[in-house]
Amino acid sequence: NSKLKQMRYSPMLNYRFVQLNQYFDKYNAAKQSIIHDVSSSYKVKLIEFKNSGYYRKYIYESDVFPKSGEQIQNWKTGLSSSETKKFAFDVFYAEEQSDTLSSDDYWQKERSTATLSTSMSLRSDNHSARADFSHRIVSEDKKKIFDQGEASISNSFLNGAIDLNTDYSLRNIEFYPKDIEYVLVGESGIHDSLGVISEDEDENIYISVTEIDYENPEMSIEVNVDFGLFLKPEIITETFWKRFTSDTFIRLTENSTSSGKYKIYFFDNDVFMNEETTIYGRKDISQVFGINLINKKLTADIEFADEETIDNRYQDNDKISEQLQDFSLRFSGIKNAILELSFFHTARTDTRYSLITDTNGLKADVRNKLSNNLNLTTTALGTAETGTRFTDDYKLITISVSETVTYYFKRKYRVYSKVEFKRNQRSGYTETSFFDKNNGNVFKWNVDFDYKISNITTAKLAYSGNSYPGKDDVHKIELEVKAEF
Repeated sequence: NSKLKQMRYSPMLNYRFVQLNQYFDKYNAAKQSIIHDVSSSYKVKLIEFKNSGYYRKYIYESDVFPKSGEQIQNWKTGLSSSETKKFAFDVFYAEEQSDTLSSDDYWQKERSTATLSTSMSLRSDNHSARADFSHRIVSEDKKKIFDQGEASISNSFLNGAIDLNTDYSLRNIEFYPKDIEYVLVGESGIHDSLGVISEDEDENIYISVTEIDYENPEMSIEVNVDFGLFLKPEIITETFWKRFTSDTFIRLTENSTSSGKYKIYFFDNDVFMNEETTIYGRKDISQVFGINLINKKLTADIEFADEETIDNRYQDNDKISEQLQDFSLRFSGIKNAILELSFFHTARTDTRYSLITDTNGLKADVRNKLSNNLNLTTTALGTAETGTRFTDDYKLITISVSETVTYYFKRKYRVYSKVEFKRNQRSGYTETSFFDKNNGNVFKWNVDFDYKISNITTAKLAYSGNSYPGKDDVHKIELEVKAEF
């Protein structure tokens, strides 16, 4: 090993050399290994230049086995700043190559990569931003390009009256393409257990058989963005507007095979949730308005939400859309108890089940903290649902009551229990694969007992069951012991 410290005009230099010769009498074999490892850096005020290189080779020769060997070489260069309270950055470029030695002394290139990476962060008292991005080219049987990045921005204005947060990420991932074939089996209902059953409007029954090509993976791009805007006027005003709050959420997800990668990066309408190129896409938008009616003892929330999903990962190309309107009142004037009443309306379309539903519901929730160790939650729910599957209509009236008990003892024991009863009155189209929507009574129950044996070991005993109309009762018992090291 050799090491030189940084001088005025010369960089820091570190070099390591290893040579190892091994002999194996049993096979009359020899293995020779060589390693070169060098790194250097030069720092000027807050900026540091860095370089490194690494080389490793071994050759194995024997009278019994064929001659073989491997060599790996990589180098890296870049510069970075010393991290301060307000600013930091890092950028580097690296290459790596691995080769194998054949019996005829020919070095065969197996894999090579080239990577460009950069990161940057900015900070102040009320604002922060960070971005990381890398671009990698991998050459094996064929060239593959991987982009990966993350960015986040957080801003606070007017002493926190306005908070604005955005998170963004992208990555390239491999997926296995599918080939779907629909086989008509008529109206007799003779089904292959390996297929997925589907019907058309003429009630013809099909089986969709999906084949996955595991030998030829393809590249896709996944991007995600989360946006949140939070308004709290009470921080800056004593007027009527101090009673209001506003929370806005937007989440977008796109996993696409489109060749227009920059369109994917910025959620261009041509590729976002495109039925031809989207593997999985989702759009969630939610707006919640809060109102302080009486000294924070009585508050109200009004929520509007819109969700859309397109899913081409499995047998069928599924599309789901759901709209929600919810109005809730929360009363916390009772000692140790909170009462919440909410009325909601949802409209949902699901192409997987060829189902359109419209639901109105009223929910009452009472959460009672009897002590630091014992919590009770009582929920009553009533819903009126209308639905259409193809041309068949149905109506479903549901009333349900549930009780949840959570008990803690000496920080080692936890008991959780929930019992639910539901009464369904269904008319019209009665066939459904959702057991809890069949006409009749539904019972569900479960009891969990958790015990902390030590800091690394826990045990759990769980009993659960259910009873659905026209189905046999189900009882389950689970025992689990877990240790984390």
